[in-house]
Formats: sequence, C-alpha cells, structure tokens
Amino acid sequence: MSKELDMLKNSNLFKALDKSVIEKIYKLSEKRTYNTGDEIYVENSDNDKIFFLVKGHTQGEIKLSDSGDFIIFKEGDFFGIEALMHEETPETTLTITALTDVCVLTWPASQWLQIFANDPKTGYTIMFAFAKILRDLIKNWHMNVLNHASWGIE
Repeated sequence: MSKELDMLKNSNLFKALDKSVIEKIYKLSEKRTYNTGDEIYVENSDNDKIFFLVKGHTQGEIKLSDSGDFIIFKEGDFFGIEALMHEETPETTLTITALTDVCVLTWPASQWLQIFANDPKTGYTIMFAFAKILRDLIKNWHMNVLNHASWGIE
C-alpha cells in the first residue's frame, strides 16, 4: 500500500469512509509537485481542483487584504475543497504558495461530485467532515482576530 493512500485513510476528511471508497478516490488522483515559492493557485482565479498535501507545507493567504493573516497547510491537509460548493468553476478565496518543495494529490472537483451523486452517503460523510474542519478554521481565525483586537487595550 502506498504512503499517499495511507495518509488519505488517516485524513480528517476520509477517516470515516469505507476503505474501498478511499481507494477508489485515490485511484482517480493525479500526483503533482511544486517548488518552494511556486503559487499553486492565485486568489480570484478559476480553480476546479481539490488538493491533498502529501509532502511539504503551503501557505494560504488573502492577498487582497492588508491583514497579513494566513493559513499554513501541512502534510495530510486538503485545500481547494471550496471547489465542491460551486456548480460552475469557482473563484479561489486564497492564494496558495508552496513554502517548501511540495507534493500533492489532485482531483477535478467534478470527479468527487460524481462520486457524491452515485453514493450520497459518501458525499454526506465527506461534506460533514469538511464542515467540522471549516468550523475549526473559523474558530481559530476568530481567536486570532480577538487577539489582534485586544492589543492596546489595558
């Protein structure tokens, strides 16, 4: 069994799925590499791909904001999942930059949506796990905002 498949099976998004479903999704993936500093995609550009970070670290940043806030994605994280929430090719919400040399598995969102259409239980399980991940990201983001807002308050 490959390292990538093992990582998928242990990921927050897939750990509740049957192994056969994970293997099916894995077989549809394409492996890509990026060099340190490469922009994997740019905010407000079209992106219909889902990415799973196998090796390395990336940074997600809202470039059109002066906040300086960013998210670090590490091995075992997904990004680009928002592509599942659009019927048309979505515009990205972040610029994703490789902080190190990076290896990812990638899929067109349409492949996952087809799996969801054929197996609604799988679709529900993945989207429920995604909602939990978003909840945690939003909670962390809010805490970061509160920490910044409290500066200078005595």
